[in-house]
Amino acid sequence: MEQLAEDLHGVQIYVDDFLVHGKTLEDHNRNLLELLKRLENSGITVNKDKCKIAQKKLEFMGHEIGEEGVRPLRSRIETIKSFRAPKIKTELSSFLSLVGFCSKFIPEYSAFTAPLRKLIRKDVQFQWRREQSKAFERLKGELMKSKTLGFFNLRCKSTIIADASPYGLGAVLVQMQNGGEKIIEYASRALTDAEKKYSQTEKEALSLVWSCERFRLYVYGPEFDIITDHKPLEFIFSPRSKPCARVERWVMRLMGYNFNVIYQPGKKNIADPLSRLTDTNTKSNIADDDEHHVRWVAKEAVPYSMSIEEIREKSTEMQDLRDAIREDKYPVRLWKYELIKTQLCIIDDVVLRGTRILIPPSLRQRVLKLAHEGHQGIVKMKQRLRTKVWWFGMEKDVETFCKHCHGCQLVSAAQPPEPLTMTRLPGGPWKMVAMDFLEPLQGDTNIFLVIDYYSRFYEARVMKSITAQKTIEELEEIFSRFGLPEHITADNGTQFTSTEFRDYCLQNGITLRINTPKWPQANGEVERQNKSLLKRLRIAQASGEIIRALRQYLFAYHNTPHCVTGSISHKEASKSYADAHRRSRPSEVQIGDEVLLRRDVISDKLETPYLPQPGRVTNKLGNSVTIETPDGRKVHRNTPRVKPYNKEREGENPIQPSVEDIQQERQEPTERRSARQRQPPPWTKDFVC
Repeated sequence: MEQLAEDLHGVQIYVDDFLVHGKTLEDHNRNLLELLKRLENSGITVNKDKCKIAQKKLEFMGHEIGEEGVRPLRSRIETIKSFRAPKIKTELSSFLSLVGFCSKFIPEYSAFTAPLRKLIRKDVQFQWRREQSKAFERLKGELMKSKTLGFFNLRCKSTIIADASPYGLGAVLVQMQNGGEKIIEYASRALTDAEKKYSQTEKEALSLVWSCERFRLYVYGPEFDIITDHKPLEFIFSPRSKPCARVERWVMRLMGYNFNVIYQPGKKNIADPLSRLTDTNTKSNIADDDEHHVRWVAKEAVPYSMSIEEIREKSTEMQDLRDAIREDKYPVRLWKYELIKTQLCIIDDVVLRGTRILIPPSLRQRVLKLAHEGHQGIVKMKQRLRTKVWWFGMEKDVETFCKHCHGCQLVSAAQPPEPLTMTRLPGGPWKMVAMDFLEPLQGDTNIFLVIDYYSRFYEARVMKSITAQKTIEELEEIFSRFGLPEHITADNGTQFTSTEFRDYCLQNGITLRINTPKWPQANGEVERQNKSLLKRLRIAQASGEIIRALRQYLFAYHNTPHCVTGSISHKEASKSYADAHRRSRPSEVQIGDEVLLRRDVISDKLETPYLPQPGRVTNKLGNSVTIETPDGRKVHRNTPRVKPYNKEREGENPIQPSVEDIQQERQEPTERRSARQRQPPPWTKDFVC
C-alpha cells in the first residue's frame, strides 16, 4: 500500500487506512481524485460505508486532527482525569513515580510535588490535607496536557507497561522518541466481581492480555515489549509453559502478537497508579470475550469432515465425566481425569482439555482415519492430532492405527534380520565344502568355485557350459585329488537342484544342502570369495588377460597362510559384531501367520516393495519359511524377506483398551516407593559410632 501511493501529495497511509488532507477544499479534492485513480488502476476497491470525506475534524491513530492542529483524544487522558486521591503512602508513591516519568515536561516539578513528597517520608504520618489535594489536582492537569503525551511513530519501538491491583488494571503505552521515553496513551479499568477472586498471578496475566488488546491499533504487527512487575509471567507467556486452562486461553489470545515479556521491579512500574487509583465503577466485558474465544477455539478444533453437532451428540457417552466436571467430584474410575481437572471445561456439552476437544469413544476410530489421510507417518499424525483433539491413550492408538494400515505396511521398512546362524566348523579339512558359479565373464565364460569351510582353500575352474553333467565332471576331477567331502552347500542353481546332481551326491554318500532362494548370505563363505576374486579380475580387465590373472591370484592365495583357518573364536567375534551392526533380532513369524512377501524384482519406481496380497506361513525351519500365496503357489524364503501383516480395522468401532489398561483404571492410585538402592557416600565408610 505504501509503495502504491508513496509519490502522491497529501496522502498518508497506515496499514489499510488512507488519510487524505489539503490546505483548501480544492486541494483536498484534487489529492483525493489522484488517490482514487491510482486505486482504480491497481484494481483495489474501498468500502463506501467506512469512508469519511471532507471532514473538518477526524480521529486517526489515537489523535484528533482538525483546524486547531493535532491533539490527543479525550479517551487517552480520561484515565488520568478519573484518578481518586491516594489513601495510603504506597498509592501516593505509585502516583509520584508516574509523575516523575514525565517530570521533564512539567515546569516547576519540584515545587508542585513538594507537598506530596512530605507524606511519603517514614517519620511523617499520612494526613491528606487541602495543600496535598491542590497539588494532586494540579499534577493531574499537567499529565493531561498534550506536551506530556507523544505522537505515535511507526518507526519507533513500542513498550506496554502493565500492572494489576486487587481491584483494577492499568497500562501505559510508551515509545522511545528522540533519545527519550514518551508516553503515548494511558488506560485503566476496574476488575469485575468474578475477576477480583482471581489469584494475583491470574490478575497480572489478565492485565497483559487486556493491555495488548486495548492498544491493538498501535502494537499489532511489529515487535514490542511488555513490562511487568510480576516475575512468573516471563515463564507463563513463554513457549514451554503449561499454565491452567484459563491462563492458557489468554495465552492463545495473544498468539497473534509479536511481543517479549520483561520483568521490572514494582517501584519502577509507572502503570501501578493506573490500576490502584482507577475508578472502580467501570465495568468490563472481558469475561464475555473470554467465553466467546473459548467457543471459537472449540469450533476451530473440530476435525474436518466432522461437525460440532455430531461430537455434541456422541458426547452423551461421557455423561459421567461431564457430571464430574460440573460437580467437581470424580469417582474412582475417573481418577485419571481428576489429575487434570484444572484443564477440563465444558462448552455447549462438549468436553475440552485446554483448547483440545475430548473425542467420544465411538468417534475416535473415525478421527484417526481423518488424521491419517495422505498416509502420513506416526510422528506427523501425532502432531496433527495434538493441536485439535485429545483422549487418554491417543498416541498409543495412533501407533496401532498406522501399524495396521494396509498401504503403509506395503511401503514400510523391512523387518530386521535375524541373528546370524554360524555354520558349525567341521572337524577337519575337506569335510564340508561350498560351491557356486561366478557370473559370466567375457561372453559365455564362467568360473566354478569350490571352497573348503575348514581351511578356506578353494579351487577355481573356467567353464563354458554349466549344465549338471559338466558340473559333475569338474567335481569328479577335483574329488579325485582331494577326496569326497561329507557335506556340500550350494544355491538354487538349476545344475545343483537337478535330479542328476542329487543322485550323484546320494551315490557318493554326500549330504546336499540347498540354500533358501533369494538369500545368498546362507552361503556366505563362497560369496565372500567371489567378491575377492571378482575384485582382482576387474583389475585384470584393463590388460585383457583375465585367465592369466586368475592363475596368478590362485598361486598367491594358496601360498599365503590364512589367519582364520580352523579358528572358532574368530567366527564368534564376527557373529557378535555382525549382529550388533545389523541390529538383528529373532523373527516373530510363526506357522499360520499372515505375512507380506517382498518382491524379487522392482521394475518400476512406483511399485511397492511388498506384494499387495498377503500369504500364509505353512512351514518354518530355522530362518527359512514356506509361504502359500493367494493363488496357491508355495514359496520358500528367508524370514527377512517377509513381514508380519496386520489386518486393517473396519467399521466405526473404537480401538478398545487392553485388559491391563482397564484393570489399572479401576484400581485406586497407591503410593509406590522407589526401588533404587540407596548407598551412603564413600567418605562415611571409615566413620565409627
